[in-house]
Amino acid sequence: MSTLLCDRCAFNKGFLPPAWNIVGNNYTGNFYTLNKFYDHTITGHRIGPDPVSLLDDPDYSNYQNFIINTMFSGYFEIDAKQRINKAMYLGKRIGASVDPVLKSVRYPEEFFKVVKITTPTHVHGFNFQPGYASKPRQCQACGKPLW
Repeated sequence: MSTLLCDRCAFNKGFLPPAWNIVGNNYTGNFYTLNKFYDHTITGHRIGPDPVSLLDDPDYSNYQNFIINTMFSGYFEIDAKQRINKAMYLGKRIGASVDPVLKSVRYPEEFFKVVKITTPTHVHGFNFQPGYASKPRQCQACGKPLW
């Protein structure tokens, strides 16, 4: 189960903003991040049984803007393994989850998540639709609406 926090509460709990240049970072600047970009923008690129989410628009500037906007405006998500992510509700369809084995679309997605935010060389993002997306969520520390 993930913990959802607003920026202020995350900061108060010691989750500091990343110490790297969010705007100036190249999100395809090494093999790892380039591969992640391809995984979420090119149909059939990912090999394996796990479903992959695909952005409707594979343009790099779109992908970069989603990461930057989510880092500045999104909420914190601390997952069950204590990994710190940022996520944001965009209010419009940006992609779908595709099962590469069944070759079928799972559902439209309106959220964007940025993961590995504490490791600049591994930061990447993808679209998703959480199970709790049907209703607005609040910061689990102060109650502030997150979207």
